[in-house]
Amino acid sequence: MYTLIKQIKDNEPLRKSFNSLAQKTFGITFEEWYQHGFWTDRYIPYVFVKESRVIANVSVNLIHIMDQGKCRRYIQLGTVMTDKDYRRLGLAKLLMNEVIKDWKDQCDGIYLFANETALEFYPKFSFIKTMEYQYSFSVQPKTGDFYKLDMTQHKNHALLQHYYSLGNPLSDFTLKDNFELLMFYCLNDLKDCVYYSKQLDLIMIVQEEENTLLCYDILGRTDASLEEIIASFSILNSPHVTLGFTPKDTKGYTIMPLEENHLFITKDMLTHFDKQKMFPLLSHA
Repeated sequence: MYTLIKQIKDNEPLRKSFNSLAQKTFGITFEEWYQHGFWTDRYIPYVFVKESRVIANVSVNLIHIMDQGKCRRYIQLGTVMTDKDYRRLGLAKLLMNEVIKDWKDQCDGIYLFANETALEFYPKFSFIKTMEYQYSFSVQPKTGDFYKLDMTQHKNHALLQHYYSLGNPLSDFTLKDNFELLMFYCLNDLKDCVYYSKQLDLIMIVQEEENTLLCYDILGRTDASLEEIIASFSILNSPHVTLGFTPKDTKGYTIMPLEENHLFITKDMLTHFDKQKMFPLLSHA
């Protein structure tokens, strides 16, 4: 028999087992995030346990998005995984049904990003596949004062949290009140991608590769344009810039469907998600 448990962050043996399964399945662990105090009740694993071991999981992520001035409460499902010894037993289906039962009347919609192997699974729960759109442009670099923040220092966590509270003034569809999720990225894959400008009074999370920039987020308050901000960061020659969020002003930008993201949403989200936009990349959980 399997035991269903909801939220295991403060149960050390189950948390370690959960991390072990996440490491085997996705190559990630939530332990450092937990130890820094960023795993809160906004991230809720629904797990099946057998003999003190986590064998399957679907995680609930409470997501607030500012959409054209209105705050919407969504539930994002993530970290969907089953131990290889317990697959094809219907455990993921049972967990999905439990999550939907608990949350369908407590939010403006439920969504998830599926991997290639599960594209036929989520429509069984009435999820609908829909398209996201990503914006890009090119800039001419100029001199600026952005420098990298050392994300091993707690003072920089506090600085990042301050600018996060100010939001992204250039985004039309932005994550709100979930600094914990941002820190999952900034303690892990994007720990070397956080930059601060005293001159512009902004923090930018950006990744450089060859002649391209992926700008995940811009945090603070500014009258500067998106092009001016990124131009003052880059030392590249006419870099191509791709945005990890939907800009307020899209005039002159190239827009492309985001083919690699397999976004599934519930029917009640169709009226909210009817424009050429994308969930912020840093809202993915």
